[in-house]
Amino acid sequence: MRVTLLYSASSRDSPPALRMRYLREALEERGFEVKEINLPKSRLTYLRPKKVTDEVVLFSAPPAYVAFAARGTKLVGDLRDPWDVYAREGGLLKGLATAPIVARYLGKLRRSDLLVATTRSIAEHYERLTGKEVLVIENGTDPEALKCDEDRRERGALLIADFSNPYLPVRPFLGVAREMELDLALVGPGSEKYGGVGRVPYERLKEVGCKYSIGVIPRPWRGKTYEMTIPLKTYDYMALGLCVFAYGPPAGELKRLVEEEGIGVYASSPEELKAKLKECLDVCPEAGARARRLAEEKYDRRALSRKYADYLASSL
Repeated sequence: MRVTLLYSASSRDSPPALRMRYLREALEERGFEVKEINLPKSRLTYLRPKKVTDEVVLFSAPPAYVAFAARGTKLVGDLRDPWDVYAREGGLLKGLATAPIVARYLGKLRRSDLLVATTRSIAEHYERLTGKEVLVIENGTDPEALKCDEDRRERGALLIADFSNPYLPVRPFLGVAREMELDLALVGPGSEKYGGVGRVPYERLKEVGCKYSIGVIPRPWRGKTYEMTIPLKTYDYMALGLCVFAYGPPAGELKRLVEEEGIGVYASSPEELKAKLKECLDVCPEAGARARRLAEEKYDRRALSRKYADYLASSL
């Protein structure tokens, strides 16, 4: 059976690219012929959608949603983010500008043969919108690639983020961390202006991460999108054996994961940051070890991709 994976990714290490790379490996292990198409984020993608003629098309994230397939092709919607919610929360102008794209995207989902989501909240959202059952297969990590050779931790924190994102509240954390004289490793685009190292390739992430005890996840304090999703770096922190310190909305999937799995500490308001960060330092060794164990047992990306491939093979 021939399968096309349609997605849009800015780099080979971005979340959609990683998810599709491991899924491709699992599908090929099961005898599928797989082709990947990374659609550029441009107006031309919307105006001139790509025609695909393979037997199965798995599409993940706009603008991949506007690409169309030949009649008779089976469609699989990979729901990594609640894109319609994201567009709606962007304000009136953004909502009006993206309305035609969102309408086509939801139409594609309603016509899909299978739907797969990365969190239960995303699955429930699209079950309500489409009337279809949505299977949950979480994002994951590569525990082998991110296994620390030695466990010698400094009293410090690794923060991976897009520092050029104006909506990301990194400044409050940086102020508290420096007040507490916590060593920081800042990684990601735009981090240089805060004394960081910029982008670090995935295969070199453990060179930075294994030195520290905490992995930080900053999220905006409000927003339905942020309640429904779990950043991919959460699982990478777990694989590195880091205690997770996250902050953001007072409820949601990330808060549930951190607290129910006992992998760190979550702060629900700016006022809590300092006290919660101190608490995180206290629970670090145990929480970090638990996080690493869960990354191996529950969130191994290869195992999750095999589960995904088995589901496709048995259902299509």
